[in-house]
Amino acid sequence: RALVCWLQSRDVGIRLAFEHAPVTARRPGSGPPDAPELFLTASLFADDSKVFLESDDQVQPFLDLMDTFALASGQRLNRSKSELLRVGALQPAAGAAAAPSTPSQEQQQQLAGLRVVSSTTALGVTFANTGTPQPDWGALVGAACSAYARLAATGLSAFGLGFGSAAYGVSKLLYAAEFSGMPPAAELDRLQRCTAKLVDRHLAPTARQRRMTGVPGRLLPGSPAGGGFGVLPLEQHIRARWACWAARLVASVLPQQPPQRPVPAWIPVARWLLRSGHSCFTPVALLTAGRGSPAINNPLSASYPDCPLMQRLVTALACLPIPSRMEQQPQQPGQPHGAQQPQVVQVQDASAFYWMPIWGNPLIQRSAHSGPHALGQDDCPSLEYWAGMTEFASHLHTVGDLAHADRWLTQMHFARQCGEQCRTAVRDLCGGAAYQRVIHDAGSPQLVRNNWLLPLAQPVPNAWLLAARAHANILARDGAPSPRWPGDDAAAANISDMLLGHVVSQVGWKLPAGGCVPVARLTVKLATVLQMGDLYSARRRLYAAYIQDVHGLPASQEQVDDFAGKLKLVWRTVRWENHQKEVLWRLALDGVPIHGNSHVHGAPQLCACGALPGPSPRVHHFWSCPIAEAVVSEIAHACDAQLARERLWLLDCPAGMHQPVWFVVCLAALSAMEHGRRRAKGLLAAGAGAHVVLKASTSAVADFWGRLGDFVAQHDAPRGWEAVPANHPFIGVTGDGRLLLNRPAV
Repeated sequence: RALVCWLQSRDVGIRLAFEHAPVTARRPGSGPPDAPELFLTASLFADDSKVFLESDDQVQPFLDLMDTFALASGQRLNRSKSELLRVGALQPAAGAAAAPSTPSQEQQQQLAGLRVVSSTTALGVTFANTGTPQPDWGALVGAACSAYARLAATGLSAFGLGFGSAAYGVSKLLYAAEFSGMPPAAELDRLQRCTAKLVDRHLAPTARQRRMTGVPGRLLPGSPAGGGFGVLPLEQHIRARWACWAARLVASVLPQQPPQRPVPAWIPVARWLLRSGHSCFTPVALLTAGRGSPAINNPLSASYPDCPLMQRLVTALACLPIPSRMEQQPQQPGQPHGAQQPQVVQVQDASAFYWMPIWGNPLIQRSAHSGPHALGQDDCPSLEYWAGMTEFASHLHTVGDLAHADRWLTQMHFARQCGEQCRTAVRDLCGGAAYQRVIHDAGSPQLVRNNWLLPLAQPVPNAWLLAARAHANILARDGAPSPRWPGDDAAAANISDMLLGHVVSQVGWKLPAGGCVPVARLTVKLATVLQMGDLYSARRRLYAAYIQDVHGLPASQEQVDDFAGKLKLVWRTVRWENHQKEVLWRLALDGVPIHGNSHVHGAPQLCACGALPGPSPRVHHFWSCPIAEAVVSEIAHACDAQLARERLWLLDCPAGMHQPVWFVVCLAALSAMEHGRRRAKGLLAAGAGAHVVLKASTSAVADFWGRLGDFVAQHDAPRGWEAVPANHPFIGVTGDGRLLLNRPAV
């Protein structure tokens, strides 16, 4: 901090002359408003320091200042590790060496004793004046695969391998993708295939051993509480990181909490670049940007053909569902670092809606098939994507502008010989080129009003239009016939800021599990969840098929919800090795690696018992097979009752049993059936032709009780087991809180 104060006192740094505060609209060509310049001296993070200099001429004075600082503090600049990187359109100072053309020349070029480089790395990100250099994606993917190989040797469950794949090896790749863009499709596909090979088949990426696919890679991502296996959805996670940067830019229009907190330098830079693409675009436009139909140009991203970073930023939120008005109290998820407190900015004066922005405003919803160019149901509701509108209405920024345009176009229609003042006002509203093409050539202001202006105004809430028209009439009566633009005076700019904050504070994203998240509280985790709607739908369809295999009838949504809730409850309340839960999770997704399941091509094969499984092999292997029947009979004997399939498969607790105990019994039973199936397969492969089914059945029953004994040996009575009696079937609880294995007499 002392170094920064010293450099700032000597005016070391660069000046960025553009607006700090949100401004809804400004006449193109009017230049930046009278606002304080942004002065940047240095960027400091831990021991990584970057100092900004205006030109090569400032290098030697900077080094002199550093020598003075060294005499005062004893901390010296390490010139051997310091580098100079020229950025922007600045030319080298007179007498400076030309830009290097080869690495050897670059090593030799120096300025005031410091090396001049064409690219440098800071905090793991490589920078260059010619763009963002791409990292070595092949090396990053290779490092992740090496970590996968080490994970494969640990013997972890599929859940453990899934969590491990998301935590080890991919962190550097994800960090690089956050700032350098999406990895090439080939490398991303390679990493995803290696992840599926590790988690589903428990094989290292380089393993030559072949194992049958159980759960396909597309179903592995997500938390186990939601039916997943802990795998990180790579592409969605990377886009979620971009979306959080965009959300921070959008939230910059909210009042700062606390007010004195400094604004990060990248926010005003990004806002200036955003406005340089189109005069109408404010940060609020990012909420709906990038959602246009492929047949309709996206004016926002197309404005930055040479800036991939801005292209990612302006379309980052398009990966999320369309934000909507929050009708209920926002959910309180974990707040990300640096996010403002959510708040609702109230608009007290109805006339303030005169300044409400119309472009990219998520509060303005249109019907899906209205306007001159109808869009599909899944397209963006924003006014931004009306083809041709941004050219015609390049100067229409607010609802008040619509009211003025309607007034003047109507006047031109009824007064054919309108004055120059009227024509000038319409030209200012529509833009010079569009005025000549649309109005002068068409020769009918009423046609322009009916075909362009009214469809543009149709989605705007009627209350806003009425308030804007009333305020426009007041302005005209007071002798101000042309629109007043926010930014022309401080009062208008303050109204604009308030309305932008009003828009952002009113909208958010609805979460799949209920509730909503406001813009200022979007996190990478929530942004990832918001993109996984297709995965959740696919998983629910498989749950419905699973329940249909149990009952023989199509499953209802209530049954699917009930089963998904039980899976979540099992994951969160049953404290047991995750190996014990893996079979149930796989069975529900038809992901047990057996021939004939819905994810493996090919017909079912003969079971070890000699039977050919039917259309659903899991029904045979986990219920009808004699090996599975032996486990079911053992459980029925312990319960002293008949056992229906839904009791085991859907975790439905029989009468007289406690649900926490039954969860453990179901997990142990399904795992024992899978053990028996694999045991029979191994006996056949070893050539043990006689009594295979009997041996496998005996092994499965022994495995079932062994698993229950393992659970009892590892735990005292878990929370919620206090009401379980000591003589409870399978597992009881003694008076001193110890678990007791209750095996029935033979």
